[in-house]
Amino acid sequence: MLPRIEDDLAVERFADALLAKLETALSSPTRPVRNPRRLRLTIAGTAAIVLALAALASLGDLPLGGRGAPIGSAPAATAAEVLLSTATAAQREQPLAAGQYLRVRMLRWSRGSDGRLHRLLFTSWMAADGSARFLIEPDAGSGLERTDEHCTPRSCLLRMAGQRPQAMGVARYGPGRGFTAAQLQRLPTDPVRLLAAIRARARTGTGLSRDPWELGFSLLVAPVPPDVRAALYRGLAALPGVQRVGAERVGGHAGIALARRVRVPGAVERVIVVDPTTGALLAARATVDGRLTDRRVYAVTVVGSAALR
Repeated sequence: MLPRIEDDLAVERFADALLAKLETALSSPTRPVRNPRRLRLTIAGTAAIVLALAALASLGDLPLGGRGAPIGSAPAATAAEVLLSTATAAQREQPLAAGQYLRVRMLRWSRGSDGRLHRLLFTSWMAADGSARFLIEPDAGSGLERTDEHCTPRSCLLRMAGQRPQAMGVARYGPGRGFTAAQLQRLPTDPVRLLAAIRARARTGTGLSRDPWELGFSLLVAPVPPDVRAALYRGLAALPGVQRVGAERVGGHAGIALARRVRVPGAVERVIVVDPTTGALLAARATVDGRLTDRRVYAVTVVGSAALR
């Protein structure tokens, strides 16, 4: 089950616009971004849950060289079997009740044009009705400003240091224009139809990738119902070319790393690390032409509304 504890993890608003803002900022790390209209979670997506890391300090101690720490011999399950087991575990979770929030901390390192990995901490509190808070805390030198966005089911208000609050639309998750929280609750629970819906939404944006592996994994840490999360894992299990990398330990939690070559310009490999016993997405990383360009570590829990303060 998802741990219900006091400390948890963060998620970015998964939308192509967010990723574009990050890439623009990281290409000029000394220049602050002035108008981060979609500096939120998604992910493309997608996608996308979930465990609590022991503490933020332990997040900072995780290796950046690509993989987590090996944990010895892994079971002989194939990549598809691992994902199907993870789906079964995810489906056992209870849906978010009224007044409950999925709280996600995502510690992310992205490589800038200076060749360095820059770190950002995303903390998200997300309810099924669209209420949410998205807090982004970048490290010095990342080129990004600290932002704090509060959302009701009808609108969001973005606060950024030195600027007037900006009115925003409703919170959205996933690729392209993203899904609203209400739309997430109505996504198909059939794996084939779900991946088709995610691909269709990706066509509403400008992202390079239309690959369901890349589009879908981030929705695993979005406020989707357990049946939808399970269907997403099953849809990913049916994709060709998914390979088992091996067992890894992330923040004290045992997981299994799975990789797939993503269909975008360049040789891009996306790795996700899942825990088949809990249904949690523990980490993700990407390499371009063999070089680590993106690494994310997740910790997720369910909290009450008092945790938003």
